[in-house]
Amino acid sequence: MKKIYLIALLFAVLTGVAVFNYAEYLQASSRREMESAVVAINRIPENTLITEDMVELRKLPVESINPLATNKLPLVLGKISNSAIEANEQVLTSRLIKKGADEGGLAYKIPDGKRAITMAVDDISGVAGNIKKSNHIDVIASIMMDQVKKDGTIEKVAKTILLLQNIEVLSINGANSDTSKLGYSNITLAVTPEEAAKLFYAETSGKVTAVLRPILETDVKSMAPYAP
Repeated sequence: MKKIYLIALLFAVLTGVAVFNYAEYLQASSRREMESAVVAINRIPENTLITEDMVELRKLPVESINPLATNKLPLVLGKISNSAIEANEQVLTSRLIKKGADEGGLAYKIPDGKRAITMAVDDISGVAGNIKKSNHIDVIASIMMDQVKKDGTIEKVAKTILLLQNIEVLSINGANSDTSKLGYSNITLAVTPEEAAKLFYAETSGKVTAVLRPILETDVKSMAPYAP
């Protein structure tokens, strides 16, 4: 009988110790240092512009905060997600890209309302290799156009027109390993959809050439089609 009491007493002591340790754990948990971090409210898909209704500052245990997380909303708002961010997930700065940043690729650098289109060039049409990224160019095209003859009939005549003006060069492509030749074979331009259609038609119907503009010159001129 005495043995049973001793066993019961031992279990009671062990239970008391366990309860005490659990209570200490709960108190320690409640005293854990907390800090703020930006967290996604709902799932943010890839390539999404992050706005105020998508994220919030939330208190989290310090040891659970990712080193790449931020507690500053301005560092997140207005950026673009380069991969999906799940709901309640910390928003990491490594998964954000600013529009116009080089690391985002060409699609992040195209100005609003514009499209990227590539134009093939050679030594002559490429201004002898002197076009650089971020320069602005004009594009001249030589195409067949309708012309009314004196007798009222229409004939096709080759004319040169100032097709596009003040166009930004987004990138230079096709670097040539032979330094004695042109350093690139095509240039990628930022154009409106209408300008893209004009350039494509001119390239497939005639011949085009780039004309390099001086830095800071933005004026646009009117020029009638030229024919000798």
